[in-house]
Amino acid sequence: MNPAPRQDPADAPSAPGEGRSTDTDDRDDLNALEEAEPLLADASEPIPMESANVHFVPVPEPQHGSTLELFKDPYFWVLALWMLLVVGSAEMVVSNLGTIVLSLPSAGGSNASANVATQVRLLSFFNTLSRLLMGPLADVLAPVASYLDGVWAFSRKRHASRVLFVVGAALVLAATFAWLELGVRTQEAIWPLSVGTGIAYGTTFTVLPGVLSSIWGLPNLGRNFGIISYTAFVGTTVFSYIYAFVAARHVAPGENACAGVQCWRATFWVGTATSLLACGAALFLWRRWRHRV
Repeated sequence: MNPAPRQDPADAPSAPGEGRSTDTDDRDDLNALEEAEPLLADASEPIPMESANVHFVPVPEPQHGSTLELFKDPYFWVLALWMLLVVGSAEMVVSNLGTIVLSLPSAGGSNASANVATQVRLLSFFNTLSRLLMGPLADVLAPVASYLDGVWAFSRKRHASRVLFVVGAALVLAATFAWLELGVRTQEAIWPLSVGTGIAYGTTFTVLPGVLSSIWGLPNLGRNFGIISYTAFVGTTVFSYIYAFVAARHVAPGENACAGVQCWRATFWVGTATSLLACGAALFLWRRWRHRV
């Protein structure tokens, strides 16, 4: 009779439920390992971060000063001079556009009143259009600085300084006045004066608040804008008196109104020179402020 073969204990069939118990123990060990890992990374370990596409360019903080401190700032007076020359000459055109048109003959014998109305509409249209377009354009090309992470900085890349819009307004006005002197001899040809004046005037009052708030602070914007607006009042008065004086000197004997380019030629030569002076003042401010606004 042959003896039964010996069976290795490892090959012996497991009792019912024994394999299930082993699987449960393995899962418990795995859970214990996972719980042993810290939920938060150690501060000493470098944390991988994705590079953010944000460019912070620190700038000096705006000057939140009193009215007296504002008056002591020489750059405020340079900006006030620019305002006086640009807005003063532009408002002189706005106030006297009708008499400027009527001083010239009509090329085709068209109605003079209709020609005046056309020029007024052109000036108003481009004044409004420049206000609607220059604001968003300045925000895209030259955003103002904001308070970010404890510092004043530009939150995104700038492509230009907002002061360049100030320079551009003076240049447009100078070119407009020079063109009036050299190329306008009829009522119908005077449209560049209306268009250029409207663009320069609208650009000025659109861009100026951003410049004031960036340099002297947003809380004082209303006060500072009100103060600098007085220079526009002075400029308008000065240029309007120049226009009236020149026109009165060229009224023909027995006539009630001046006729011909001599009625305003000297006035607009002065306007061309003062607009170029304003452009120089704006370039001076650009060199000083181009990294701030």
